[in-house]
Amino acid sequence: MINTGMTVTANQKTTYERVGNLYEKRRKSLGNKRNDIPESVIQEITKLYGDFAESEICKIFANEDFGYTKIVVERPLRDANGELILKKGRKQADSALRDTENVSQQSIVEMSLLVVYRLIGNV
Repeated sequence: MINTGMTVTANQKTTYERVGNLYEKRRKSLGNKRNDIPESVIQEITKLYGDFAESEICKIFANEDFGYTKIVVERPLRDANGELILKKGRKQADSALRDTENVSQQSIVEMSLLVVYRLIGNV
């Protein structure tokens, strides 16, 4: 059985409800839409959202879990001998070696805390 997922979001909180069997089959499908959410289930989902507590069918994520930052890593341009190429006394980026990575905001917070911890620990 494939579980149906539903996301309910607001400015202050984000919840994810794993709906599972909280639907009923349509008598006749509308394209690829084959399930309906009955009124009783809508009320249950609304109650879960209002309670804002984790349960068997409700998992709560922090807003930071959904945010990503694009980090660009550039390496300096070098000549055939491996020497840095400078332009007006500044290193130039080698666009062929440029790399990008999407990093979650939660990872950035954890890395920042680790750096602060190490700085404080070494003082």
